[in-house]
Amino acid sequence: MFAGSSESSLLRTAVLAVSELSLYRYSKAPELYHIARASYGRALGLANEVLALPDTVTSDETLCSILLLYLFEDIVGERVPISNNHFVGLQQLVQIRQNQQFDMLYGWIATQLTYTKSPELVCSIIHKTIYIEPSDVPRSDDLNNPIYSFTILGALVCKFCVKASTVHSSILAKLNPEDPSLYPGDDMNELVSLLEEVDALERSARVVLEVLPQWLEPSSSKPSACGTRTILIYSSRWVACFWMLIYLINASFYQRVIECSDLLAFLQLNRSAPLRL
Repeated sequence: MFAGSSESSLLRTAVLAVSELSLYRYSKAPELYHIARASYGRALGLANEVLALPDTVTSDETLCSILLLYLFEDIVGERVPISNNHFVGLQQLVQIRQNQQFDMLYGWIATQLTYTKSPELVCSIIHKTIYIEPSDVPRSDDLNNPIYSFTILGALVCKFCVKASTVHSSILAKLNPEDPSLYPGDDMNELVSLLEEVDALERSARVVLEVLPQWLEPSSSKPSACGTRTILIYSSRWVACFWMLIYLINASFYQRVIECSDLLAFLQLNRSAPLRL
């Protein structure tokens, strides 16, 4: 892709900008600051021009260039955990390219999100940028597109994680450590309602997993060096990146389920009156 692009293309401009940003970030050499700043500004300006053209907005070169620029938040190279300004544009670009969702570049997107951020932040990012209608819950007629089903299910799980974190923090803030029995039960009912969603989400996950296409399943497996674990081997890097994102979201999901369950059990044991479930 790089070899076939012109010297003035967005891809080459983005590669140059990111290269100079990387050099400046790790060397902190003052003479590189102005060079990197000029290259980065030129790349962002060219990106805005390209994204405004219908013929180039959905090209692989455009997506690859935006992914490169996403690596950096600003000239200093800081990576503010959840406020990267490029992510909203990247997410919108991905939505525009829906008919190309099996592209290897999507594996890169998943890798960047999961490798550079914790599962909790991934959940928060997806929750803030993808709006899910109740009617979008995976149904049997949606299973012809496994990526669609997983995307919707993953977004619903992310919304659960964000809501669980909010409810959990709210209850802890109001809880009186000296006398938990005095805690009012309004938010407890919200906690119970939240945990009731777990069963529905798990059922949806089982339905989606039962109809996985062959290309999403592991191609083979082998024992690990220590012999205590099995290493799954996938057919492509894209598939491996895809599953990495799913596993990280699941880890965050069950962590929240455990935290909310423990808190509910603690509050129930310390209540003067039984909670109606």
